[in-house]
Amino acid sequence: TRKSSAAFPLRRLQMYGQPQRASVAHNPLQAFGAQFFAAGSAQMLPQWFQSVDTDRSGKISCSELQRVLSSQGLPFSLKFCSGLIRLFDVSLDNNLMYNEFAEVHKMFGQLLAAFQHADTNRDGQLSLHEVEQTVRASGIVLDQQAFYQACKAYDIEKTGCIDLQEFIGINVFLRNARKSFDDFDPQRTGVVTLDYSKFVYAAANCS
Repeated sequence: TRKSSAAFPLRRLQMYGQPQRASVAHNPLQAFGAQFFAAGSAQMLPQWFQSVDTDRSGKISCSELQRVLSSQGLPFSLKFCSGLIRLFDVSLDNNLMYNEFAEVHKMFGQLLAAFQHADTNRDGQLSLHEVEQTVRASGIVLDQQAFYQACKAYDIEKTGCIDLQEFIGINVFLRNARKSFDDFDPQRTGVVTLDYSKFVYAAANCS
């Protein structure tokens, strides 16, 4: 992959990456108990989908997606749910059809498996190095500065340790960023030139 010659802004490269202890109130293992990850949860998807599709449109909105995820133990923000819809919404109507909702569930299961494979000491957290290895295994390769900044954006307490929900957030962001970048790189050269308006457009489609 060709690299841009533009340097990363030095003021953005603050010290980050040394693992620190999270606050006592933070339980990194909490997300593992979510029903969304439970064995046999795929069979529950139609019921969960219908529980929020109250108008029987066959689609769920961002707020409805947030509601169903929260009800199954994953209290993600509306902004994150909007990013999930952006990632899987083939029709581009800002809703998810049932099959797209099922793809969200499938991806979450894959990310859970990748997280558990990397979490060798089973403490419910990954170091940045472990996260980087799993991201690389998925085919996304970044300069370390860019990778650290992406992790920092989703590392709520800025501890340098990433729990499962943060790990999912990072991966959804990076996948949306890849899609947005590819929109401007149809020849897959690995390099694009953006003016400010296009940069804002691309950034808005990443998160």
